[in-house]
Amino acid sequence: MNVNASKVFEEMAAVTTVMEDMIQKSFSTVNQGTQGQDSNRNQTDMGRER
Repeated sequence: MNVNASKVFEEMAAVTTVMEDMIQKSFSTVNQGTQGQDSNRNQTDMGRER
């Protein structure tokens, strides 16, 4: 079996880049959801009498 090492590394780099993008988008989505929850929580807290 003849394996072209540079081609394998190029393909691995491409997959890694795609995975990195997916992970960043996932964290972004989670952070947006968390910020929304914090915002809702703060609005609810402001409506309460202390």
